[in-house]
Amino acid sequence: MGNKNSALIRVPYDNYKMIHPDGTLMCFCSKKKANWYANKGLATLEGNNVNLSFVPNGYGDPFVILEGRSNICVISGETSHLTKHHVIPTQYRKHFRSKFKDKNSSDLMVLTRKTHDKYELSANDFKEKLYNEYVSPDLISKFNELSEAKSLENTLSKHISKIPPSKQIYMQMKLEGILERWNISLEDLKDINYDPFDDINKIIVHHLGEINLIVLWKLHFVKYGKPKHLPNWWKPNLIKIIKTKNDILAKSELFEVDLKNEILTKLLIKYDLYETAKLYF
Repeated sequence: MGNKNSALIRVPYDNYKMIHPDGTLMCFCSKKKANWYANKGLATLEGNNVNLSFVPNGYGDPFVILEGRSNICVISGETSHLTKHHVIPTQYRKHFRSKFKDKNSSDLMVLTRKTHDKYELSANDFKEKLYNEYVSPDLISKFNELSEAKSLENTLSKHISKIPPSKQIYMQMKLEGILERWNISLEDLKDINYDPFDDINKIIVHHLGEINLIVLWKLHFVKYGKPKHLPNWWKPNLIKIIKTKNDILAKSELFEVDLKNEILTKLLIKYDLYETAKLYF
């Protein structure tokens, strides 16, 4: 009974305030993180304030979003049975560049389990649309065979002395057959740094682009989730960009995407999100 009650009152956000040595509010963090800083001697705790005892590499979040995070469902306004929801699904987000994903919780929303599960039905339909649009059977074959080719090349280059001659010939012929079928040279195979075929979801990110994908999913959440309790600053075309460590004195930035961009407009129309987007023109 005790565990059940604690689950009801547990909140997603502790809203501890991380304070720069010069007094600037940088961001909000969890109680766990606050205690970690304190236990390491990197901060002192004063109520819900985490007063850093060192000068960090940046100033955290833009001031406009430093309003704290409410422990209410952004769809229904309820305050129990809460969970966190990634508006941009993790399966895509993990393939973004660092500036779009590292330490970025601006599109992490609080939902009840009920509203979360209801919205996920629409989200799963959208994922299937993207999959069917960008992941063709031929692309799946290419993905599988090039992955196998990279494995064969790696084994032959690193462990050839341990491979019996007859198997070496078989592996070499198979490797050459795959490269010829997809018109890719061995050097090209070796030189691939950003390989869109190492994960199905990366293919979708590669085709749509990070910014377009972020905006599409945020608008999808607005249209099908129908959230009524979003933060005042949050907009589907507002993207938080994480600054690099070299920008020592800079805060992270909010970048406003032009929803009338020609490429993005075509995508909005294709996925029936244009009318929703018009609310933010």
